Amino acid sequence: MSDEEYTSRRYRSGGESKLQSLLRSPHSRYADFGMQSDIDILERKVAASGIGNNTQKLIEFLEANVDINRQTLARPVDIAFGEAEREHPDYDFTSTAIVRRVLEKVRSLEWNTSDPRDLSDTMSWLIANEGVPLSAEGRRKEQQRADAREAQAQADHRARVIANITKGKNQFPRWSPQHGKVVNVDSAMLNALTDEQLKAMDEEVAALRQQRFDMDRDQQRELLHEVSNQNRTGYTDQRFTSDHKPQKIVGFDNRPRTVDLDREQPRPYSENPTDSPIRGHASVSSSSDPFISAVTGKEITKTEAVTLAKNDLAAFRKLTKHDSLRLNRILAQR
Repeated sequence: MSDEEYTSRRYRSGGESKLQSLLRSPHSRYADFGMQSDIDILERKVAASGIGNNTQKLIEFLEANVDINRQTLARPVDIAFGEAEREHPDYDFTSTAIVRRVLEKVRSLEWNTSDPRDLSDTMSWLIANEGVPLSAEGRRKEQQRADAREAQAQADHRARVIANITKGKNQFPRWSPQHGKVVNVDSAMLNALTDEQLKAMDEEVAALRQQRFDMDRDQQRELLHEVSNQNRTGYTDQRFTSDHKPQKIVGFDNRPRTVDLDREQPRPYSENPTDSPIRGHASVSSSSDPFISAVTGKEITKTEAVTLAKNDLAAFRKLTKHDSLRLNRILAQR
């Protein structure tokens, strides 16, 4: 049977075929399938197979030959679906499963699948309740939001570190080998540091504050160790420049093995008061011997030497230059 003969015979018979009734039933999952030309193709296949009046055979035929997707939708439904989809640019409604779910939900509510508003409202419900994958535009926006959150978290972290260093003040303390003392540095310089440099600065300032305000015996010894190093000829450190720009720290720790404040020192003097080389020094005035205390008239103790290093660095340097071995012997006392 030619296409012309089939079409002529169908319209002469009047009414719609059983196949069309199954397709266009409001409760059929195939109700939104194809244009009339697509249905005519199915009609010819049914006529050729001789199953036009067998409902069960027709259902099996539809299951095998009809697929609902964006390419096979009836034209009015396809137009409405496209308009509704544009209302949700961040979500992807192109997959066959999503298309079927939208249409199924619309029909279950007894709404109109050819109405863009009904389709759009259904899409909104599915996004909120069942989840719909993101479109390319949605993924781009989500990445932008993630990048913004990460940048904000990093900025918040830097702000916390800077606040910890400055304690909310315009200046913060650092040890300056050039000045031989703790100096105040402009807090604004912290903004130019990298995250790694800022972390190192935080650790440095925290260690300095601990040394200044909460020093135990080991920490006091380490402070003396640092002071001794910093006063040796040839020590350089470019951390503290006129513009306070951070530079690479130049380490210096080449103190001779005989001058080691981190371990017990050999005592160069005899413990016997009758033959001690410093026995006669006890009567020497403080003006001629800097190791003699002006208060007690006796040789300074380890505690007095440590206090001098913390509070009067110039006097401590004088002791170092005058007799470093004697100073080391005093500091080695228990």
